[in-house]
Amino acid sequence: MVKFTTIFILISFISMNLFAQDLTIDMAGGNISTPAENQSFTKIILKNSFSFRKYSIKITKVPILHAPLDTAQMGNLNSSGDPCPPIVKIANKVLEYFFIPDGVNGKKKSEITLRDSLKILKDLYQNSGCTSIPIKNTINGIEKGSLKEVPLSNTLVIDPNYNITITVTGGINDIVVEFTGKATGRWLINYGFLFSSKRMEPANFFSDKIGADSFRITKSSRYSLMDMRFAPTIFFSYYLDRRLNKPFNHSLAAGLGVNSASPIVSLGYNVMWNQNIGASVGFVFYEQQRLLGKYKEGQILKEELTTEQLSEKLFFRPNLYFSINLRLGSSPFKKETTESKKEEDKKD
Repeated sequence: MVKFTTIFILISFISMNLFAQDLTIDMAGGNISTPAENQSFTKIILKNSFSFRKYSIKITKVPILHAPLDTAQMGNLNSSGDPCPPIVKIANKVLEYFFIPDGVNGKKKSEITLRDSLKILKDLYQNSGCTSIPIKNTINGIEKGSLKEVPLSNTLVIDPNYNITITVTGGINDIVVEFTGKATGRWLINYGFLFSSKRMEPANFFSDKIGADSFRITKSSRYSLMDMRFAPTIFFSYYLDRRLNKPFNHSLAAGLGVNSASPIVSLGYNVMWNQNIGASVGFVFYEQQRLLGKYKEGQILKEELTTEQLSEKLFFRPNLYFSINLRLGSSPFKKETTESKKEEDKKD
C-alpha cells in the first residue's frame, strides 16, 4: 500500500509538470463520468458558453483510501521483530490527514499538527531501524507535497531602508514575517560659534550737523573685513554610517542660533575630524538694516535724526560665514547665551 501511494505521488508530480494540458467542458452536453488517469490541466475551457454569463468553478479532491493493513499480519510482523509495520500505520494516518480536505471530518485542519505529525514520523523512521525505501519515499512525498509555491505578481525586493511585513492568511493561524530595516546614516548635532564679517553688511548712516539747523546724511565708517559678528549656533549634519570610521567626514550642515540683532539661520558645508571637531563655511541669514528709501546719502535735513530713524530693518539678509563647532554630549549655551549677547552689545 505504501509503495503504491509513493508511486502515485511521484507520478502525479511528474505528470503535473510534463504533461499539462487544457480541460474542455461542453456546457451544452451532459454529465460525463470517465476513469481518472494521471494527467494535469493548466486551465479549463468552457465550450458553448455565454460571454455575458458568469461561471464559477469549484474543485473538490477527495483521495481514494486503500484498505487498511491487516492487523493480524502486523502483529505477526511485530512479533518477528520487523520495525517497519508500526511506522506504516502512522504513515497512513499522516497521509490521511494530509490529503483529506477540510470539512470531511467537520474540523479545519491545523498546519501545526501536520508539522508535528510529520516530524514524529521522520524521527520514528530514523530511530526505529526501519530501512524500507517505500516508507522513506512516502515520507519524502508528504514533505514535498506540503510545499506550496505562490508566484508573486511583482518581485519582492528586501531593502534595508524599509520595514517589510508579509502576512499569510488562510491557515489555522495568520503568519506574519517581518524584515526589519535599519537607517544607513544618522543626524549629528554640533555646537559652535558662527562668524560673519560686518564689512559685508549694509552701511549705517547718521545725520552730521553742518550748520545751525542743517544736517547732512552721512555714511558711517566701514568696518574692516576682520570685524566679526559672532553667534552661538547649533549645527545639524547627516553622515552615512559606512563613513563614520574615517578620520574626515563631510556633509551639508544647517544651523540655528542667535546674535545681538536677531535669530540666525545658516546653511553650509561642514567637515568633521574624528567625528568631534568640525569647521564649516556657507551662507547665514539674519536681521540687518539699511538706509530708508526716502533718504539718500548726502541729503540735507532740517532736523537731526538718529541712525534708527534713518534706517529700516532687512529681515534675514544673506551673508557669508565660517564656523568652528564641536560634537558635545550637551549644549554649552545654557548659561553662555546671555553673556554672549552682552559682550556683542558692548562691541556694537
